[in-house]
Amino acid sequence: MITTSLTLVHTMYSTPRARARAVSIWAGIGGLAIAAGPVLGGVLVEQSGWPSIFWVNVPIGTLSIAATLLLRFPPEPRRPRHLNLIGQLLFAAAVASLTYGLIQASTDGWAAGRVLASFVVAGVATLLFLWREWRCAEPMLPLASFRNRVMVFACAINFLMYYGLFGAMFLLTLYLQSVNRLSAVETGIRFLALSVTIAVGSLISPRLAQRAGRGFARISAAGTVAASLGLSGLLRLHAGSGYGTYWWALVLLGLGIAFAMGPATIALPASVQPDLLGRAAGVSQTFRQIGGVLGVALSGTLALQRLRHGLPTAFAGLDLPPSVRTHLFSTFSSGYLTVTGELPVSLRAVVASRVDPLLVDSMTVAFAVGACVALTGVAPSATRRSAPRAASAPRLPRPACSPAACVPSMPAGGTSSS
Repeated sequence: MITTSLTLVHTMYSTPRARARAVSIWAGIGGLAIAAGPVLGGVLVEQSGWPSIFWVNVPIGTLSIAATLLLRFPPEPRRPRHLNLIGQLLFAAAVASLTYGLIQASTDGWAAGRVLASFVVAGVATLLFLWREWRCAEPMLPLASFRNRVMVFACAINFLMYYGLFGAMFLLTLYLQSVNRLSAVETGIRFLALSVTIAVGSLISPRLAQRAGRGFARISAAGTVAASLGLSGLLRLHAGSGYGTYWWALVLLGLGIAFAMGPATIALPASVQPDLLGRAAGVSQTFRQIGGVLGVALSGTLALQRLRHGLPTAFAGLDLPPSVRTHLFSTFSSGYLTVTGELPVSLRAVVASRVDPLLVDSMTVAFAVGACVALTGVAPSATRRSAPRAASAPRLPRPACSPAACVPSMPAGGTSSS
């Protein structure tokens, strides 16, 4: 839905200034949704239980369908397209295997058999996917499009920023609820410093990028530095830190995310041919989502491994029954961090005083990695010095296989092929 909506925005507005204004509104509305999500989600969870955050998509989806049916676009030439089902399955297998391996490594260790097997499956599926895309007449991921440096720039920035953003949000949620003992609503309110800043920055950064012309990459580079500084600011957290300790870090992270990704959103459509706009937006969005998935998976694994290694030292000297000690070690090691609240009152404060500092220390490792990952976004920004031109977009070579090699699908217009 996000990819298609962005493609529709670019097809509805023909001039760069109008597109920049429309993309700003598009990104700003998305930012407002990010701001509202944690707060409204917290209310839903507390009032109606966790399944309600999925059921709420039913009315939202119904309204989206109704709004889409009301849109009217000028007729476009249509030609049959083919669904690259084999490519989609291989890609899903690669991402799923890699994600599973990263998560399972937190409990089994990096050298465990099924962890290594997951990485092998991910590698093989990736190679088969690339081979398939190179040979298929209707590739899901046109490999030749990566000759376009703006495409590489957009994909790299989206991946790196979402890695840092989603990893930080995941860990910070655990910190606020498991260490500071905040409710879901209280946690969502504290995220407003991040989400509102993303919303405001998303309204501004596309217009700045459009006005900057050849200097759009400098805006993105400044954004990556700000995001890295924001993630570094979270290293100052300790058990019981007040909001004043980290709100400014969330603001820096939000501004960095918005100003790093805004120029990429503007530059990419201008660098490809109109008939490839849908695929380009799809590829860019895919890298964004993969970055978020791997950010959560790897950040959680890094934090949980450090927590597990420090638990024996944290429990040393505590006068706990052996059965309770074993239960706590097993529970914390599996990632169930709210078990402290289930202990008897006489043990709760003692265990929390030992485990909470260790948990915060474990999270700082992942925050530091996220800051380093975000900072590497300066590199693709530095290599993208010239303004993008649609005329310079590479034309895809004719593949070796016929369209019959792909699974047939319903006809689709050029802007919706992704």
